[in-house]
Amino acid sequence: MFDFITNTTRPKQDKNQSNALKPKHREANEKSDEFCFRPFFFSKAYLIDTYWTPPTTNHFPPTSLSSPSLKVQATTPMAYSNIVHNGDFSDGLEPWYPNACQAFVVSSDSSSSDSGYAVVTNRKETWQGLEQDITPQVSPGVTYNVSACVGVSGPFHESSQVLATVRLERDDSPTEYLFIGKTYASRDKWVDLEGTFSISNMADRVVIYLEGPAPGKDLLIRSVTVKDSTSRDFQRCTAHPDI
Repeated sequence: MFDFITNTTRPKQDKNQSNALKPKHREANEKSDEFCFRPFFFSKAYLIDTYWTPPTTNHFPPTSLSSPSLKVQATTPMAYSNIVHNGDFSDGLEPWYPNACQAFVVSSDSSSSDSGYAVVTNRKETWQGLEQDITPQVSPGVTYNVSACVGVSGPFHESSQVLATVRLERDDSPTEYLFIGKTYASRDKWVDLEGTFSISNMADRVVIYLEGPAPGKDLLIRSVTVKDSTSRDFQRCTAHPDI
């Protein structure tokens, strides 16, 4: 704006030369023109400076605003969202998929607030379980906290080990596995499985999966939550101890 005002300033002329070449009434008109020209632009600049303020680093609106949608944005930043999709299986099985076995979702009772749980069955190997591709949602150098509510089912009474793992697939190198955590689950009881992982070098494909128990036993999964290390808000099994 101010560059424009500078560029439009008329060049200086010799007073004697300019007065000699033009009538008195034109000289007076030009002086009047120049006087009117500047306040117009300065008034515009003043209006802009009055109604416009430079942006700040805080992009969230003040909580005193009356709009409910703006208040939600101010109190729920993206850092606290679960990076796995359909972590409570409320939308069925997708985008989870079984690894060399079978899986389905048991819907909750209509009178219950629970969303149901996934059943991983027809397992022939311990590593067979349920997995999800989370490549677009993770970044290298970030620590992620993982919490899962799991159980087991089958004709047995001893506890069984359940593990959470991240698989890193790269086109130009062997597959790498990152151990997240493990727990021991007994029949008819939900237990928490918790752990962390961090990726030092980004892979072409990042997959999180739950595996175990021993072949012939079904793996039950009520929920899976993965959040960055700034969040401590996880869904736990304590509210649903019994399967």
